[in-house]
Amino acid sequence: MKTSAPFRPIALAVLAGSTLGLAACGVAPGGNVTLTERDTARLNPVLQTLTEPERVAFKRLYLEGERNAALNFQTLGVAAMEANHFAIAERAFDEAVQRIERFYTNDANAQKAKSTFTAESIKDFKGEPYERAMAFYYRGLLYLRAGDYQNARASFLKADYQDTVAEKEAYQGDFGVMNYLAGWASSCDGDVAKGRDLIEAGARKDANVAALPVEARSLVIVESGSGPIKVGSGKHRELLTIQERPASADEPLTVNPVADGIGRFVKVADIVYQGTTRGGRPIQGILDGKAQFKDSAQAVGEVGVTTGVAVMQSGALSNNADMMNAGAVVGLLGMVATLASEAVKPAADIRYWPNLPRDIYVSATGAGDLPETGLDVRYRKPDGSEHSLQAQTWRAAGPCGIAWGRTRPTPQTADQRPLEGSRSPKDEQFRQRIVDEFRIGEEKA
Repeated sequence: MKTSAPFRPIALAVLAGSTLGLAACGVAPGGNVTLTERDTARLNPVLQTLTEPERVAFKRLYLEGERNAALNFQTLGVAAMEANHFAIAERAFDEAVQRIERFYTNDANAQKAKSTFTAESIKDFKGEPYERAMAFYYRGLLYLRAGDYQNARASFLKADYQDTVAEKEAYQGDFGVMNYLAGWASSCDGDVAKGRDLIEAGARKDANVAALPVEARSLVIVESGSGPIKVGSGKHRELLTIQERPASADEPLTVNPVADGIGRFVKVADIVYQGTTRGGRPIQGILDGKAQFKDSAQAVGEVGVTTGVAVMQSGALSNNADMMNAGAVVGLLGMVATLASEAVKPAADIRYWPNLPRDIYVSATGAGDLPETGLDVRYRKPDGSEHSLQAQTWRAAGPCGIAWGRTRPTPQTADQRPLEGSRSPKDEQFRQRIVDEFRIGEEKA
């Protein structure tokens, strides 16, 4: 029988040392920043022109700087639309979509420029596809309000594009309402043929959109409920999952006064569905920028450990110490590799857009003007109770009329997300710039 070196359990100390070293890799993003007297003096001229939901959003924008700028501009933009502060809303969404397009665009030059960004700038919030699509949706609505139909169409088509691209993957779009609105904007601009093509494209993506008339003169858009949240799951909370909030769906019922044909609402967007699917396929979550589909196998194999144990057992049965040592080495390497893989996984980015709606409903008519005084929309909450909201009429007469309302306005209290920020020179410059640019109270309406 072959004489072998005595079996020695190798490197438990090495294993322990490796584990401790890897566990120290986690880095908490950002840091808390509080308002100084100088900040307060600088902010007050802006804050005094805003509503409370806008003030909450603007303070967070100011404190968190560039890291969460896109997210906070989006939150501020919606709050400003609710307050009829459209110049602020337009400025806020311009800032948000500019940041999105630096990373997510089909322009080759922008893709090349993306590779030169620093690792720190890549951590700045850009959002998941459904959030980025909604940023362009709101910018498109603001263009519609202004009667700028060409830019409205371009924004809705960009929203459709954002629905198809993730950080590391691309998918087939299914956000049909974006095509519908792009087509409606084209028709309002006089290009009826192009408008019809886009509307039909939207109908092919979403059967609900097909229920809307191809030729509609006026739209009433009601955003209902509260949008999804993000949580981290898995051992290290590394798997990003999109979740529906409890009792988050409201249903619009009627419009008063009843305009010609207005009153039948069609649900044309489900934001939770958009967040939990990619190209129509349900996903379990998103890991390192890649969607994990529910129908995919969870191939988590500790091949090294399994193989090492098997070799060690064979060595023991044959009294072969060399084989046992070899098995121990393979098993140890497998354990180290597994621990290293787990240790370097960052927690999922769970920053989410807090004042997104749960659903979008549209009521359309082919004839008649909308009342200039606004519309009273009755809606039902999940508990069965009925309530009403006052939808803003943006354009009552003319070739195209549009009204917009929300069942759940932006709350007046700060969201529960931990405050993140820094006192870096970049953030200080950002703070001074936004104070200068948003300190224009006379432009707010």
